Amino acid sequence: NPRVVTTAEQVYKYKVRRAFVAEFSCERERAGAPCWPVLPMSLNFSAPVPRALAEQVRLKASGGAAMAPVIDKGNPTEDLTSVSFPRPLPENATLTIELPPNFHDNAGRALSNASAFPLSVKTAEAPPIAKFATAPFGVVELNADAMLPVTLRHVQGDLRPIANAN
Repeated sequence: NPRVVTTAEQVYKYKVRRAFVAEFSCERERAGAPCWPVLPMSLNFSAPVPRALAEQVRLKASGGAAMAPVIDKGNPTEDLTSVSFPRPLPENATLTIELPPNFHDNAGRALSNASAFPLSVKTAEAPPIAKFATAPFGVVELNADAMLPVTLRHVQGDLRPIANAN
């Protein structure tokens, strides 16, 4: 068993990759609040994941069917760094994100936070929509998603419409 012994200091430069993790994100009214069911929920990966595995991630409602992630069909890449789920989602629900068995990145590394899955997430009520009862029209943004572009919260009871200046 040959052994090389040296007294000279040896320095090796190398980079360590960040651990492979999956992180959930959603829009909320404030930190710690449930997710808004009308806005996207996504699972982001710190390293690329083979498309075939990413397509197997599921969002399940209690007593409901499993929802597959929405992946842009125009994206031909074999590796994905995130998936999102269809919307709108059920209001005031507890949902579970489940990963397929042996989930790994494109280098074969196992998920370092695998113990967090299945991950439970909650949804809130959809945000209220302000209606203008006295106005004969509504404002709709051209080429927008099927949502009101502005959400009003905590509207005071004494808020009155401004009269037309014409």
